Amino acid sequence: MSKKYVTIRLRSSVLGVLGVCLLVVAGYLLYCWHVHSKNSPYGFGPYPEAPENSRFVPVWKHKHYKKLGHHEKRNLEIIDRVLIGLWEQGERGFEEGFYDCGKVYPFYDNTLYVRWHEEVRPDGTEHRYVSHLYYPRRMKFTREQRAQITQGHFPPGIQALNMDSSGIPAIHFLKSEQPKEFLKKWRTSSHLKKWRTSSHEAR
Repeated sequence: MSKKYVTIRLRSSVLGVLGVCLLVVAGYLLYCWHVHSKNSPYGFGPYPEAPENSRFVPVWKHKHYKKLGHHEKRNLEIIDRVLIGLWEQGERGFEEGFYDCGKVYPFYDNTLYVRWHEEVRPDGTEHRYVSHLYYPRRMKFTREQRAQITQGHFPPGIQALNMDSSGIPAIHFLKSEQPKEFLKKWRTSSHLKKWRTSSHEAR
């Protein structure tokens, strides 16, 4: 084996190692920039301050922020901006929430959100049932209760809000560069809702 060949292989190995190191450093610097930046990377403007005298921690200050994916960070930022905006307007009694199709749905005590679906059965009769159900994880339902809820029978003391006629339009609290129609296309996902301590049941 010639010395020239060994030298070329050595240089290639060194360059490969340097390339990997540069990528690692660049990724770390980008992460630090996102953590310490006071502006949203999604065009929503400066981060609002978290409400005083509350346990509310916005996602951009959460200890698990770096573990979230791009869409999770964006959707959770939308949720937290809307919840902070509601708090600043004097709204109380909610805890967390979820995002779907341009709206944020705050979770209140003894309140759940439903999306209805209608279908025509083979015999020609119309059937209406709950196709999607959202509620905080601290609310517990048995399998029988969930089956009853699916058919539109809710436990005593539980208020069911129709998602189509409720929710807070996120655009009202965002200084967004994105058009309203584009925001409506952003949908939440099951692992996102789980991370926000909510539950989702679908037929």
